[in-house]
Amino acid sequence: MEINNNKEFKILLVDDEPELLQIIERILRNENYKVSTAINGHECIEAIRRDKPDLILLDVMLPDLNGIEICKKIRNDSETASIFIILISGSKIDSDTVSEGLETGADGYLIKPLKNREILARVEAAKRIIHAEKALRKSEEKYHFMFDNNPQPMLIYDLETLSILEVNQTAINHYGYSRDEFLSMTLKDIRPIEDLPALIKDIERVKCGENKVGEWKHIKKNGEIILVEITAQSIIYNELDARQVLIFDITERKHAEEELKKSQEQLKKFTNHLLNIEEEEKLLLATQLDNELSQILVALKMDIGMLKKKVLSENINTETEELFFKLDQAYNIVGSSIQASMKFMSDLRNEVLYLVGFVEAVKLYSAEFQERSNIKCCVNTIIQELEINKQQETSLFRIFQHAMSNVAQHSKASRVRINLYKSEEKLILEIWDNGIGFDQKKLTNPDFFGLIYMKERAALLNGCLQIESLLNQGTSVRVVIPYFN
Repeated sequence: MEINNNKEFKILLVDDEPELLQIIERILRNENYKVSTAINGHECIEAIRRDKPDLILLDVMLPDLNGIEICKKIRNDSETASIFIILISGSKIDSDTVSEGLETGADGYLIKPLKNREILARVEAAKRIIHAEKALRKSEEKYHFMFDNNPQPMLIYDLETLSILEVNQTAINHYGYSRDEFLSMTLKDIRPIEDLPALIKDIERVKCGENKVGEWKHIKKNGEIILVEITAQSIIYNELDARQVLIFDITERKHAEEELKKSQEQLKKFTNHLLNIEEEEKLLLATQLDNELSQILVALKMDIGMLKKKVLSENINTETEELFFKLDQAYNIVGSSIQASMKFMSDLRNEVLYLVGFVEAVKLYSAEFQERSNIKCCVNTIIQELEINKQQETSLFRIFQHAMSNVAQHSKASRVRINLYKSEEKLILEIWDNGIGFDQKKLTNPDFFGLIYMKERAALLNGCLQIESLLNQGTSVRVVIPYFN
């Protein structure tokens, strides 16, 4: 209990001189101390058990028991061992008696005749010490409670010898070692042999003042190796330089992370496979259109042209003029269909990309985009040709096409700038427009499938997609992929 005032501080006076006892009692009561008295050793023992005093002023010479003997009894009893004791002795006390009293467990001496000021000063000093000791005990009890009841394993080890000095019950339960087994071990005993050099280096860094979180392997009693995350701090424990360690078993988390990583890799490969199939199907469809529909349309156009010539060679009348008009219409429609199918086939299989490569394909697409959308395009690059495979070219070009499509549909821009350059083994493609922009919070919207599409394409290239936009200040789409040439 914390001592807040004198009324809560209990003092036991023990002396066989009634007058002196009354004088000291009156002095202390005037200062509001709670005082009880005893005139011999037996009364003293009874008063201690009854009143549980904080401080005992104990005369050395009593009629039944010696004050030093009483002091021994008090110290040997766990319930009274912490009581503060000041021995009172006559003026002729010798140094051996003083030494014996202090060795027995007394906390101080007062020599008769006693002065009021000295008595109060000694009591006040004792009160401060008792208060500090109680606060310290309370703090230690709180610390031990938190240590012992921590839901995570904890241990304390000697920084010099690495001996384990203390463990909590959670560590005992988690590792399978008994408390006695733990206290006979060192840190080396719970580390795999191959980790010992790293452990020694880590201890040296700790001695130099470094203090960081680390991941290690520990060995349970059953031989199981677990992955742990450790936080530690330096403390003084039983007058030894020690480290208090808090241990988090992250084995399951690490396994889950590994499984997630494998799953992501599999998903990435599967997505890449689907995209490759998509491109192959587009190529197959374009080839079929070329081999079947286009040839049929061309043949049909030729037949219409020949029929038109035959009609022209006949006498022209009202009926033939009408037939000629319809043939002319059909001829033009078929011609437009051929052009549309050629454009459709070109978009499906990226013929320009396959024929001239990525850089020239971007320039040609930008020129067509400018003519089609009336948005001025500027391509800036010093790269003549990319040294990447066709699948990578196709993925990068699809991202470019999608970004340009977004500009045409949503940006209300008048200018687009396309930059393509290399920087520190990375290839960077930037598409910037001066349009209306948008709130970047919308980038987290899971319904933005176009954005997801571009991000997935970039991820398949082991790269990343970065988008920056400000309202009325335009949008920048930046693709960064590894590039070694």
